[in-house]
Amino acid sequence: MLFIQGCNLQQQNFSTDSNNLEVLLSNCEKITDRDLRVKGECYTRIAISLEDSSICKKIPYDPKSDCYTKIAVLKQDLSICDTFDDKYCYGEVAAAKKDISICNSMGYGTAKDSCFRAVAKVEKDFLTCDKIKESTILTNCYELVSMEIKNKSICDSINPNYKLYCLLGSAKGLLDVDLCGSTSDPNHCYFFIAIELKDRSLCDRLSLVSDKERCFNEIDK
Repeated sequence: MLFIQGCNLQQQNFSTDSNNLEVLLSNCEKITDRDLRVKGECYTRIAISLEDSSICKKIPYDPKSDCYTKIAVLKQDLSICDTFDDKYCYGEVAAAKKDISICNSMGYGTAKDSCFRAVAKVEKDFLTCDKIKESTILTNCYELVSMEIKNKSICDSINPNYKLYCLLGSAKGLLDVDLCGSTSDPNHCYFFIAIELKDRSLCDRLSLVSDKERCFNEIDK
């Protein structure tokens, strides 16, 4: 049995037999074409709940990669990634399996670098970040790994070129406002922590009026 929060439906209890699957799919189909995003989310929920990538084909728009990728990650199945043209799926599966060999087997480019970043994050490993060629993905990798480690002292022992990015991740992971001023991007740091803590006073620390307004709006949601 499975529980699915349907699209505009009350939570119900369904079994996985073919009749109940048809009921689920028909509920998605009833959603008007004016709400294609909602219809797509409806099919995606069913596909994830049943771990059935064939249902992703019913999504009425492209790309359908988000649906396929989520199923591939759940099943840790690279063959699902082969069914559509989105190399980033491989990185997500590599991270789920904690298998860097998947990244090594890819060609070159941002998809391979993103694969290394995904594995580095789950493994909390700066050395994997160093395999990345593209500078923006590389620095973001240091940020994400340090965000997972949540220990700012580790930033003193890494390549000094990436220390500020490491401190940014530490500040975000620890929700340490006092550390923001020492990071690569103080504004981003204040914004992130303001949203996490729902602290409007931190929005006032942002330098741009537009950023302050966006910060207030995010907190008020």
